[in-house]
Amino acid sequence: MLDIKVIRENIKEVKQAMLDRNLDINFDQFLNWDGERKTIIRKIEQLRLKRNKESEEIGKLKRESKKPSAKLLSEINKVRNIIQEQ
Repeated sequence: MLDIKVIRENIKEVKQAMLDRNLDINFDQFLNWDGERKTIIRKIEQLRLKRNKESEEIGKLKRESKKPSAKLLSEINKVRNIIQEQ
């Protein structure tokens, strides 16, 4: 099995090696899927960062015996749901 990094960095050589073995693989589609995967991972990481910051804010408010706003609570629930859907 080839490492995705090797495929990305040496696409011409990998394509030729697969052709030499009589394997016709659509690397363009594969690399497209890899790009989509990386985009989704970045989006999820950004959402997790946002969720963590909002959770920290809620914790800070609770430690100060203050009630977090309904807007903040609904926002964190929205982000949590989006993450779970991904």
